[in-house]
Amino acid sequence: MNQEQNTDISQMQESFPAQTENNDPETDNTALVLEKPKKKKIKKPIILAAAALVVIATLVVGVFFAVKEGRVKSDLQQLESALPSYEAHEMNYSEASEFVKSFISAEKDQRVIDFATEIQNKLGELKEPTEAYYRGLDLMKQNEYYKAATQFKNVTAVSKNYEIAQKNFADLKDLVKEELEKSANDSAAAKNYDKAISTLNSYAELYSEDVFGEKLKAIKEEQTKYLAAKKAEEEKRKAEQEKQAREKAQSQLRISRCWVGGRDSAGGYPMYINWTNKSSKTVKYFNFGVTFYDPVGEPISTWRIDKVEYCQDTGPFSTGSGRSGAGVYWGKYYDSIIDHPKIVFVEVEYMDGTSWTLTQSEIEAVQY
Repeated sequence: MNQEQNTDISQMQESFPAQTENNDPETDNTALVLEKPKKKKIKKPIILAAAALVVIATLVVGVFFAVKEGRVKSDLQQLESALPSYEAHEMNYSEASEFVKSFISAEKDQRVIDFATEIQNKLGELKEPTEAYYRGLDLMKQNEYYKAATQFKNVTAVSKNYEIAQKNFADLKDLVKEELEKSANDSAAAKNYDKAISTLNSYAELYSEDVFGEKLKAIKEEQTKYLAAKKAEEEKRKAEQEKQAREKAQSQLRISRCWVGGRDSAGGYPMYINWTNKSSKTVKYFNFGVTFYDPVGEPISTWRIDKVEYCQDTGPFSTGSGRSGAGVYWGKYYDSIIDHPKIVFVEVEYMDGTSWTLTQSEIEAVQY
């Protein structure tokens, strides 16, 4: 390099000292200006990322709550359909109840649980009127008009079927009257007058109208005549049975006498009985009981007994045998003035192990 060229380079270095030698940031404004954009380039991606995260989180939360609210809305809509479906007979009570209960669980929103509980309570209120309504429809199809009308009457205003049920109840009125009248006639013809009367009265109880007044009167009169004739026939039958029983008793046994002897010096009365076995069997024991009476006809007690004295005559007694005369007496009875005894109990035990206890009518019959 020649001297002339060196001189030129020196002159150029002197002309641009800040660019080559002075690096002080306090005095070098150009350096400050160049460093600031570098810092912005470092922060911008971080801010953008943070903003993006916020947006994403917001969207996620929004979607979560939107999905949750959608599920709640869907559950509420399904529950709301339960009552109409039940009343429309699209579900029976058990099905509707189980459907509603399925929404009462821990994983469901509290709003859903509360609403399901409310629907369940309303189902309970609707059960009887709804069931009555559909029972009424079924009975009406079977021409059971009285029973159908009774069911429709039980449908209350809580049911949406109330108005149609009341209309059906009113429309069945004439059919019910015809049905009950026919049923009452059939019962009266079979002499079941109580049922006939009850059947006719059921119309007035159902519709609060007395349309069978004259017919009821006629049936009651017919019943009175029938019962009187039946009673007379029953009394005749019983009298015939009693007559036969008395005749049979007389053919088996005779008590000819039962009495007390004269009072002895100690004031005692001996009691006697005469009887005869008229049956074809041998008597093992003849048991009897008496009540003593005073001279004015009042029953009395002795010192041993209270109104009835039980005695036993020991056999064997073959056909035609028994007791006669005053050779045997049963005790002596004191402390009261005895006028006469009355036989109140008789039982005959036979050697073959059989026995016969007489009724009061039979006891009277065998004393001859």
